[in-house]
Amino acid sequence: MVYFGVSAALTAIGMVLFADGASRTKNAWYLTGSFLLLYLLAALRAPSVGTDFPTYLEQFRQATKPLAIVVQTSRFEWGYLLFSKCLGAVSVNSVWFTAVTSGCILLPIALLISRYSKMVWLSVCLFASLLFYAMSMTAIRQYLALAILLCGLPLLQKSRLLFCLVVLAAASFHATALLFLLVPLLYTVRFTRRSILLLAAAGMGAFLAADGIIDVIGSVFPRYALYRFGSYHTGLHLFSFVKLALFGAVLLLSWACGYDRRLSIEHRPNTELLCGCLAFLLTLLEIQATVYDRAVDYFAIFIIILLPNVLSDIRDKHARLLGIWVAVAGSFAYEAVVLWLRGAWYHVMPYAFFFSRQ
Repeated sequence: MVYFGVSAALTAIGMVLFADGASRTKNAWYLTGSFLLLYLLAALRAPSVGTDFPTYLEQFRQATKPLAIVVQTSRFEWGYLLFSKCLGAVSVNSVWFTAVTSGCILLPIALLISRYSKMVWLSVCLFASLLFYAMSMTAIRQYLALAILLCGLPLLQKSRLLFCLVVLAAASFHATALLFLLVPLLYTVRFTRRSILLLAAAGMGAFLAADGIIDVIGSVFPRYALYRFGSYHTGLHLFSFVKLALFGAVLLLSWACGYDRRLSIEHRPNTELLCGCLAFLLTLLEIQATVYDRAVDYFAIFIIILLPNVLSDIRDKHARLLGIWVAVAGSFAYEAVVLWLRGAWYHVMPYAFFFSRQ
């Protein structure tokens, strides 16, 4: 129950601390304290916490081998292997690996919340309760790629070409990060009725061609061909419908509140709304093949920015408070349902420290 307890505690503290309003000092202290706690839990976890974590530790212990040999024999991308090799040059201790990777993943996410969220405590709550934190403890390569993308996010407004180079760097950790090239490609899109219909049409087209897309991915990236079969491909589709309902509800709320128009009027970037739309469309593909699940997280992480910002822009105080309560309750319901449906996909419970008896 450690995971649920931490999520609930951070939410309760946030609701009490920010009951009379936010300030830069409060935001800084709360964000620092909450992410320090999350970091310690991630850095000191036992190898049994996280579905894929033992595989990464096993690969890390090969860091003493020449890099050329490791690249030839491993299915992991060269950027991640080089990163692992650099860590191994310092120490091959598993705690060292866990501590560094946890910090590299969590710090950019904390900075994302600090820079872009109008309701810091709710963003932290959503990060934990929507299971991004849990996934960060198992999908190490992917979340390191996500961290690189988030670090390069300020470049998106300055130079889309430079940001494309950041995407390529992220793809050297996990090739699925190439999907994020959709963001600089569609960055200037304004959410008019026409653009929404075009995105919807593209999503339905991709939905109908999901099997063919996986075949193409498998031919271009042979290391991912194994995902075409087995539980990675079939999986439990009910889980995908739950995610689709969540993302759809957030997008409907944002449009009902005129968030897209406000972004246009205030000349603010539409990154979180664009990524929310892409997360929704990729989840449609996930219904056909659950292998898309982890690729969705590159875009879905921006829900922790989009939803708090939409709620904070609601002028009616009572409506805003109701929205916050619904968001908190809904996120915890989502956490419970998803862990019930697909707890093995995360395997973060029961939690154990590395020094605990196994």
